[in-house]
Amino acid sequence: DISEFSSVRATSTGGRAYEAINVAAFNAISKASKPTIAVISGFSSAFTRLIDMGVEPFLVSSTVEGVLAQRLVRTICSGCKTAYEPHIGELPADFPGVAEKSYPKALYKGAGCRKCHQTGFKGRTGIHELLVNTDSLKDLIVQRVNANTIRAEALKQGMITLRQDGWRKVISGTTTIEEVARVTAADLF
Repeated sequence: DISEFSSVRATSTGGRAYEAINVAAFNAISKASKPTIAVISGFSSAFTRLIDMGVEPFLVSSTVEGVLAQRLVRTICSGCKTAYEPHIGELPADFPGVAEKSYPKALYKGAGCRKCHQTGFKGRTGIHELLVNTDSLKDLIVQRVNANTIRAEALKQGMITLRQDGWRKVISGTTTIEEVARVTAADLF
């Protein structure tokens, strides 16, 4: 069984989540089964946020399987999708290939048409970041380290960030640089 907790922000909501997590964790532990609580909220701060809400660090580390963060970006309209050659100056510094000057020579944007009401976009898709709770992360959680330390360790272990997943979708022609930058600007540190 997997429990999902979305967007737990307020202390009152956190109290209910705390009770649910404790019940689920103790059930999982008492049944001697693999604890399988997934907390869906966002980034590495989810671990420290649960601890701040009163969940014991050993419960967080032993029951949280992972944290999935998601943002929605607008997708380029297929009716007016056009290729263009990006200039190095308009590409963000963390865009793939910029540092090596081997960035993609063709990206896409919507020109605007009737199908998309002249916006260049039609529909939305998600960009995702999945932080899987590994043994080394569990140790850090029990030590009550800050969210940046947890994030740094997850990145070292190969976690793909929201922004990196967004850049993949830009390169594949699904969305634009501006869309990814708009929804991930707060995630830069």
